[in-house]
Formats: sequence, structure tokens, C-alpha cells
Amino acid sequence: MIATACQRASIPERPTRARLAGHLMRYRKLILVALFSFSGTLFPLGVGATSPGEADLPAARDRFQQAEWALAQGDMARFARLSASLKDYPLAPDLAIAALVRGLDQAQTSEVEALIAAQAGTAPGERLRRLWLGRLAREKRWTEYARLYVDNGSETRECLYRRALLNTGDAAAAFDGLADLYLTGGSLPDVCDPLFATWAQSESFNPDLVWRRIELALARGNNSIARFQGRYLPTAEQPWLDFRLAAGAKTSRFPTPPAGEHPRRARVIAAALADFATRQPDSALDLLAGRFSDLPPARAGLVHAAAGLALAQGGESARALAELDRLPPGAGSLTLQEQRLRAGLKLGAWQLLPAWISALPDKERRRAPWQYWLGRALEQTQDTGSPDPLSQAIAAYRRAADDRSLWGFLAAERLGIPKKIDHKAIPISPQRLQELLDSPRAARLRELAALERDVEIRREWREYSRALERAHQGEAQAIALREAAALAQALGFRIQAILILAKSGYWDDLELRFPLLHTDHVSGAARATGVPESWLLAIIRQESIFSPDAISPANAIGLMQLLPSTAREVARRLELAPPATEDLIDPALNIRLGSAYLAHLDKHFGGHDALATAAYNAGPTAVRRWLPQSPSQQPIAADVWIATIPYHETRAYVDRVLTYRVLYDHRLGHPLPMLSDLLAPVGPR
Repeated sequence: MIATACQRASIPERPTRARLAGHLMRYRKLILVALFSFSGTLFPLGVGATSPGEADLPAARDRFQQAEWALAQGDMARFARLSASLKDYPLAPDLAIAALVRGLDQAQTSEVEALIAAQAGTAPGERLRRLWLGRLAREKRWTEYARLYVDNGSETRECLYRRALLNTGDAAAAFDGLADLYLTGGSLPDVCDPLFATWAQSESFNPDLVWRRIELALARGNNSIARFQGRYLPTAEQPWLDFRLAAGAKTSRFPTPPAGEHPRRARVIAAALADFATRQPDSALDLLAGRFSDLPPARAGLVHAAAGLALAQGGESARALAELDRLPPGAGSLTLQEQRLRAGLKLGAWQLLPAWISALPDKERRRAPWQYWLGRALEQTQDTGSPDPLSQAIAAYRRAADDRSLWGFLAAERLGIPKKIDHKAIPISPQRLQELLDSPRAARLRELAALERDVEIRREWREYSRALERAHQGEAQAIALREAAALAQALGFRIQAILILAKSGYWDDLELRFPLLHTDHVSGAARATGVPESWLLAIIRQESIFSPDAISPANAIGLMQLLPSTAREVARRLELAPPATEDLIDPALNIRLGSAYLAHLDKHFGGHDALATAAYNAGPTAVRRWLPQSPSQQPIAADVWIATIPYHETRAYVDRVLTYRVLYDHRLGHPLPMLSDLLAPVGPR
């Protein structure tokens, strides 16, 4: 279509930058008037914009592309004429924004702000906002910046907004909630540093925040970020920072803490000792019993727990459990408590697990995984004389079985009751859905689809959901997002429907969340490899959410997220020509190679679906490391093996894929599998 538009446009020679700026200045007002004079104002999204008749759309679409090309070539007279003929076209505002962006350095504040207001929540409108905010920040026009700011998840934008508030005299608002941004173990943009420096000099600042961020950074191995935070500490606390950094420097000797008292002495020493205990558990415990025996029990418990985890890794099971059990209830982070529980599962500490689970925060304790493990632990201890553990186990399983998840399904199997499926479509009336389908937003999206603008479609949905999140709170926000997901589904944007529905927290519409896409290719691959359709669909749903052109940071490509090297190796085994990287976005080829690779892994791991699934994510080498290493070792129960996979990402991956496999069997109309039949004990390699 672009080529056709070029041929019709009689495009002149590309003008110089200076000439183009002159053209833009001359025609901008004409363009804006032509686009918006029909309504007397810049129409806001959802108001005043009507689409051409169905028969007129192809012609309007063609003129729209001609207008884009004319603008790209600097033919502003032609651009203005074409734009004037498109005042009712759904994407007409995009032309006005594109023209304004081309000459943004010469733009007038009033016209920019008016267009941003009119097109707020659309991808072009928010692009214009982003570019204009960048200019305002460079020119330190803080009043205007604060007026036009909206939260889009950017840390840079938030810091600049808070600096704008500071520079316009509203320090209280600038610092309100700033700790939520500051407390991270990763880096933050440089533009945040002046904000934090001013905050550190204010009465609202507490050095405890600095120490919390130091620990977050050290936990992620970001020592340079931890050291950088010293600029926000009082001078008297600098030696304590040096001590803490020295303790985390992977040395074999524990450093000497500074002399004298310090308001955070116990916290800093305990954190340093716990860090040291991960490398030298015996030495750390000796120091805790001797030089640092005055640490409060809650602080000392962190050291005991860290030493226990290190001893468990070293194979000293009895000592490990004794130390882990010394973590007082309520002490330590949720991460530490979960690490203790997973170590207890791996070591078979069934008698200790109920108490450790009860020590979790209430919301976490009630989650299906821990209720399932509470049931398992109580089952294992029913012969120990504790009062009625079997009925308590049944009650825990019933609570877990109310969840639509791997652990809920396993609990249901333990009880011999049906798995919870309970599909419920999004609650939206036909009238409300029709209103959304008739809206200018839907018209925009239909036109972007007709023009095959996939990138713009993704941006449009992203800004739409952000706009809804900004405009609503609480239940009203959830309803608005659910309605947007229903609209996306009705328009055929299945991936966006899944992503937006997840933001709403509504999990019961299984037809929307687990679509049946590429089923011809999946069925063919299942017949060729023997891998069940539900397993392939579950892998695709988890890997790419059915996006054929998905590319991961590791360069995994397509529906089944294949690395090019893996794809070439599988193709060689299948006696196919080596695929080029760009070939992997083809659904048929991607599914053929991905299913063959999954079948290869399944065979390699003896038909154990959990091991093959883990290997698809982490690689077979890692999975082999996680198997019992000695032929004399007893096999590990598969549920325990899954729950104690060392990589958090792979643990969650196996959990989701097995869950999705059950749900896809339901969607395909197949009998639901017994997961216990798929999860044989995990034996030595």
C-alpha cells in the first residue's frame, strides 16, 4: 500500500531540515484547523469522532497512507489537503500529532497541550506527551512539567515529576511515597540522584531507609549500589557502612565492627553475620555464641537461619534443621521464611513444617501451595501422637483444592474430589459490549489492524490500559479493565485480552485466558511427536502468550521461544534445512521444531513430564544437576522435587505449565489428567 501511495503522490525532492521547519510552521495551523474544525474543538477520545462509512474506509485508508508519505517527504501542502479530507477518519488525530512532532522545537505550548489533552490515553497522544515532557525537563519548565505529568511506570518520569514539585515549592508532595521508589536492590536513573540528595537533607528522611536499601542491593550482589548509598548517611555512620560492605566481600574472616554504640548496631551486625554465615556457617555461629551473644533473639535468628541454609546445602541435615528451627516466628523476610520451608521439604522435616507454615504472614499462609504442604506434612505425622492430624490434613487439602492451580489440583486428587475449573465469562452486558465496539477507540484499533500496524496496536492497548488504571480506583478500575479485555477479545486481539484481564485480577474467564489458537499446527505436531496437544498449548501459553513474533532478552524466538542454535540442532535431527532466525516467527515451523525438542527432552528424561518441562526452561544440564546424584539415594517425590527446584523462574514455570496443561485438556474437551500419574518419583540421574 505504501508503494501505491508513493506512486500517486508525485513526491518532490526531500527538502532540507530548514525548509522542512519552514513548511511545518506555515502549514501547522492549517492542518489542525482542517482536522478539527468540524467539531469546533479538539475532540477527546470517545467523543465527537465518527468513522467514514464502511464502503469509504478503504479509500480513506489509502489517503491516510498518502498523507503519511507526504509528511515524511516534507510536502506539506499535499499533506494538508489530504488531512483535510480525513477529518472523520479514526486515525486522523495521528496525522496532526505526527506533524507536530516533526516540528516540536518550534511548537507553541498551547497547541501541544491541547493535542495532548484531546488524545490522552492513545499511543500517539502519549508519545507526544513523552517528547514534550522531555523538552520541558531539558528547559527546566517545571510548572508545565508538573501540569502535564501522568504516571506511565517510568522511574525517570516519576523522578522528574517529583523534582518539578520540589522546584515549584511543593516539597511535601515531592517526598510523599518516595520511599516506595527508593527501596530497590537495583539501580535507579541518574535524574533521581538530585531528588534523593534533597530528600536526605529533609526532616522526613530516615537513615533506616538507606540501610534497608543497602541490604536490598547486597542481596542482589549490587555492592556498588550499596556503597553509593553512603552519601545519604550521616558521617558518623560511614564506618558502619564500610564494615557492612567488608562483611559482604566474600572474605574468609569476619571484619571487626566499629567501636562504640550505634542505633542500628544490632541490625547491621546481624545482617553482616548472616551474610558471612552463607559462606562460613560454623565461624558465624561461633561468633554469634561468643562476641555477639548480646544480639536480640529476632536478629540472632537471622544468623541461625542463614547458617542452617548453608549447612543444608553442605549435606548436614540434622544440624541444618536445628539451626533453621531457631528462626523466631515473625522474624526474617518472607523470602527467608520460604527458603526455610523449601529446605525443610527437601530434607523431609515433616514434623517441623506445620509450625514453620504457621509462622508465615496470614495472607501467604492461606495460599494453596502452603495449604497443600501443610496437608502433606500432617499426613506424614499422623502416627506421632499429635491430636487428630488426619482431619487437619483433610481441612488443609480442602482449602488448597479451592484454588485453580497445580497445588489445588494435587490437593483435589489427594481428597478424591473433582478439580476446580469453574469457567465464568467476564460479566459484561451485551449492551455495554456493543457500546465499546461502537466507540472511537474500537474504530482506531480496527484501522490499525487493517493497516497491519502490529507495533502500534500493542502500544495502543498499553496506553489504553494505563489510562483506565489512572482514571479508576478499586473495584471501578477492575471493572473497567475487565470491559477492556472483553473488547479486545471481541475485536480479535487475543494476546492483549489476556494481558489486560490479568491486570484486572479476574481469573475465571478460561476461554479468554486460554485461547485455542494455532490448533491445526499443534494437532499435527502432537500426532508427529506423541506430545499431548494440551502440553504443547500450555508451553506456548507460558512462553509467548501466542505471540508469533515474541523475542526474549536471550533471543529466544516465536511461539515456543526457540533459541536459534536449538532450532538448528532440532532441524538437523529432523533432516530439515537449517532455519534462519527470521524463519522462527513462522508458527508452523516454530511449533514443529519446538514440539520435536520437547519430545526429545521427554525421551531424554525417561518420559517424566515435570523434568522435561523444567529442562525446556532451564536446559537439560541444569535439570541433571538437580536429580539425586547417587544410585543409592532414594527417589524424591515429584511434588517435593518441583517445589524445591533451585531456580525460582523454573520452579514457577513448571508450576504454571502443569496447571495450564490441565486447563487446556478442559478447553479441548479431553478427560482431565491425573497429575499423580504424570509425576512419578524423581530418581537418580
